[in-house]
Amino acid sequence: MVFEYIPQLVIVISLFVIIIIIARKVPKTAEVDESEIIKDKKKSEIKKIFVIIWESITKFYYKVFGKLKRKAKEVKDKARVVSEQDNEDELSRLAEDKIEVENIPQATADEVIDLLESASGFYGKGDFGKAEKIYIEIITKDKKNVRAYKGLGRIYKRQRNFIDAQSSFEQAVKINPEDQEAREQLGEVKNLIKK
Repeated sequence: MVFEYIPQLVIVISLFVIIIIIARKVPKTAEVDESEIIKDKKKSEIKKIFVIIWESITKFYYKVFGKLKRKAKEVKDKARVVSEQDNEDELSRLAEDKIEVENIPQATADEVIDLLESASGFYGKGDFGKAEKIYIEIITKDKKNVRAYKGLGRIYKRQRNFIDAQSSFEQAVKINPEDQEAREQLGEVKNLIKK
C-alpha cells in the first residue's frame, strides 16, 4: 500500500528540487544601493511564483494520479465481476455434468463430479495450472466428458493459448454437437486466431 505512493512522492520531491534550483538561478535581488522596498517587492514576486508553481503541481498531481487511481479501481472491479460471473457459470455447468456422467460406473461418476467441482474451484481462484491438471485427469477417466474439454478450452483461452483452446472446444463439439456454449467458444477462439 505504501509502495504505490512512492512514485508520486518522488515526482513531488523532484519538482520541489527543480523549483529550488530555479530560485537560486534568479538574479540576486538585493543590491547595495537598492532600497528595501524594491527588495521586498522582488521577494513577494518570487513567493507568488512559488505559490503558482505549487498550485499547478498539486492540481496536476490530483488530476493525473486521481485518474490513475480511479482507472485501477475500475479494472479491479471489472476483474472481480468477471471472476464472479465465471464462478456462477461454472457451478451451473457442474449441474449439467451430472447428466454427462450417468453413462460411466457410479464410483467413477462420483469421482468425476468431485474432480469437476475441484477444478471449478481452482479455476475460480485463478489457479489455472491446478485446474488444467484436474481437467486432464477427468478426461483420462471419462474420455467423453464435454465439461472437462470446455474447462480446458476456457483455461487455454484465458492464457491466450488459442491453438490448444481451439482443439479443446473442437473436441467438446465433436462429442456433443448440440452444445451451444462450446460452439460459441470455438467460434470466438477461431476469430482470435485469425487476428
